Amino acid sequence: MFSLFFIRLEDFDNACSAYEKAIELGEDYLIHLNYAVTLALNDETERAAQHYQKFKTLFDALEDTSDVDEDVGTQANLLRMALGY
Repeated sequence: MFSLFFIRLEDFDNACSAYEKAIELGEDYLIHLNYAVTLALNDETERAAQHYQKFKTLFDALEDTSDVDEDVGTQANLLRMALGY
C-alpha cells in the first residue's frame, strides 16, 4: 500500500506533506485510508479518525466495489478497531 512507502521513509512530516498534496490533487478513498493508517501508526489518532471517516464516506459512495482489492477492507477493519469504532 501507498502508506508503507512513507512509513519506511521514517519521515513522518514529509509523509504528511505528501498525503496533503495528494488530497489537494483529488479526493480518493485510498489516499485517506493510507493517510489514516500512517497517522495511527504515529500516534495521531484524532487526525487518523478524521481521515478514516473521509475514507468511509468516499468508499461508501462507490457504486461498484467489485474491483476493490480485499486488502482495502482488511486495512480499513484493522484501522477501525485500532481507533475504537
